[in-house]
Amino acid sequence: MKDWNRDAAYDEIPPTCIHYRIDWRLMINKTVVSRNTEEDIVLEPTSYGPRVLLPRLEELLKRKVLPPRSVQADDTDVVIKVTERSEDDFVTQYEKTDIDWAQVERRLLKWSDLFRKGKRLRVTICFRYLEVSPVTANNTSKTRGKQVRGTATQKMQAELTTEVNAEQVTTGRPAAWQHVYALFRCPGPPCDLKPWCWFDSRKNKRFELKTHHLRTLIRHKENEQPLDTHDDMPEDLRQQIYKEEEQSERRKQTNNTVPSGIVPIQITNVLPSHASVQAEAALKSEVSPVEVSGLRDESVQDYCDWQQSQVRKPSLKAAFQKATDFVVDRGLDLELLHEDQNPQFLVEEAKVPVGIARQYYRDIKSFAKRRKLEHHAASKEQEHPPTKHGSTY
Repeated sequence: MKDWNRDAAYDEIPPTCIHYRIDWRLMINKTVVSRNTEEDIVLEPTSYGPRVLLPRLEELLKRKVLPPRSVQADDTDVVIKVTERSEDDFVTQYEKTDIDWAQVERRLLKWSDLFRKGKRLRVTICFRYLEVSPVTANNTSKTRGKQVRGTATQKMQAELTTEVNAEQVTTGRPAAWQHVYALFRCPGPPCDLKPWCWFDSRKNKRFELKTHHLRTLIRHKENEQPLDTHDDMPEDLRQQIYKEEEQSERRKQTNNTVPSGIVPIQITNVLPSHASVQAEAALKSEVSPVEVSGLRDESVQDYCDWQQSQVRKPSLKAAFQKATDFVVDRGLDLELLHEDQNPQFLVEEAKVPVGIARQYYRDIKSFAKRRKLEHHAASKEQEHPPTKHGSTY
């Protein structure tokens, strides 16, 4: 570290040290708020990470998260790759921002021979943060009655947090929704039902809790009904969750079963007739187009970040990134993929699992709608910036 000169080129031929690049992103509540690139780094990761990169992250947070908002680190995804097809990406995840920089350094050193042969080394880092602070009382009076924008979960939290201060002042106890969120927060592995779940001691099983379940539990708590443990789950809501689970299982069985009397599809080597080609084209034309705002390549990467935020296993995150790199390298974008509706293309050409490919095509429309709402909300905030006390006009 003491011998490092920030302004030196370090471009000797042959190279005397490894050069690598870091692409890093900041996500808050599953939305990318900033992306940055650090080019041609020669300082070892064990020094560059904690002494250069993390301080830059802290400065970015100060600019992006203004009072009364507050965030806390959730986890950090790290992908280390080399431009050599025979080498698989190294994918891992760390709690909060506790990156094992020594592990990153060992992986880069392992590929030092490939670097000398002209291959490029890249480290991709995604810092994930969650917003934790309630809306202030000043903001409450200004925003009550206005439509809240964002995803369903964000809308719910925004609506609930507007009453936090008033409830705490009146009752002297934490707001009902805070109690519910804390009680039913998913504990994590081996459970993968994050962010909220319920453990049913009768069936010795965990169930995912969705937005409408949480609303019911909050009303139950507000009515001063007992809700201190998972066993206090209201009976009517318990039965509702059971029924929804049964319906979900029936749908899965229906999708995986060929109805009796239906002739299975046969695969032949006969080319389709002209009429078949016309019919297929007609079906594709019925797919309603989508419009994804922003630069096309960045929109594809944002889509990948959003998909990765829906899974926990590093191998699944890596599969989404692999599909994204394949799409961007071939000049494709989300609008073209949505028009084609051909997951088999990613399965055969990008070599990604069929489930990842199907999700990649299926979720484009909902992502485009979500992105449009977020851009609309951001433009509104620029038109009406908050005052020093956090209130809006």
